[in-house]
Amino acid sequence: MTNAAVALLRKRWASLMAWLAAMDYSAADYTNDRIGGLEREVEQLKNELRQTPCRNARAGNAHARERNKSDEKETGNEGTHRCHRL
Repeated sequence: MTNAAVALLRKRWASLMAWLAAMDYSAADYTNDRIGGLEREVEQLKNELRQTPCRNARAGNAHARERNKSDEKETGNEGTHRCHRL
């Protein structure tokens, strides 16, 4: 092998090793992926909670409905049940 061929082979080998190092899955990558998955799960749970009727409204508990109305007036959250506020 000539010196030029060896130099080219070393250069290609270095490029391959640099590419492999860049493809490593680091702890930061794992953490970011895990956080992203948890954020999606929280958003899904929030959506499910918004679609679920309030337990107090379903049970027909008059005292709970009155308490929700007074809480809504105090907090300015009219029209949403306390159990659905996030």
